[in-house]
Order: sequence, then C-alpha cells, then structure tokens
Amino acid sequence: MSKSLISALVLLSALSLGLSGCEKKPQPGDEFLGRWVSPTHSLELDIARKDDKYLVHAKSDGGLLHGDFPSTYEDGKLNPHNMFGDIVYDKNADALYWAGTHLKHDKK
Repeated sequence: MSKSLISALVLLSALSLGLSGCEKKPQPGDEFLGRWVSPTHSLELDIARKDDKYLVHAKSDGGLLHGDFPSTYEDGKLNPHNMFGDIVYDKNADALYWAGTHLKHDKK
C-alpha cells in the first residue's frame, strides 16, 4: 500500500473513533422532550432542556395552561413549580398527563 493510502486509513480510523465518542447517551428526562398535543383539549406542549433545566411552553385556546413554565426533573416527573402539579410520563402509552389532561407525543 502507498503511504498516502495508509495515512488516509489511519486518519479515517481516528475520525471514526472520535465521532463514536460524540454520540449522545440518553439521559433521565429525555422522554419528556419534544412536542405534545392533547387529542381532547386545545393544549399543546413544547418541552426543551438546557443542562438540567427544562422549559415547558404551553399553548391553549383560553384557560390557565398557557405560557412558559420553567421546570425541574424530580423523581421521574417534571415539576413546573405551579398550581397545576407535576407532569407525568407514561412509558407504555408514550403519553404525558398534566393537570388532568392527556397528551400524546407529536412525532412530526
């Protein structure tokens, strides 16, 4: 093999090893991230995370569940620190429950 081919293979191997270490591992609370919609109410949630802080952005046609709710992940639930209580995830149904409202993961 030529030196340039060997050098290219060594470089490619090093890049592959470096990139494999960049894969993000699932973290507790990842199940809450994304867009959620209620099939029965006019409620939509967009949940994002930065470091260990969560932001729940709620949109509804009227009602109190509207706006941004800074939240923390505690004991397997999101706590938006408000009067509506915790946001709970049901793994079997891939659904959220918040303030008596059922929300499905919108995977669009």
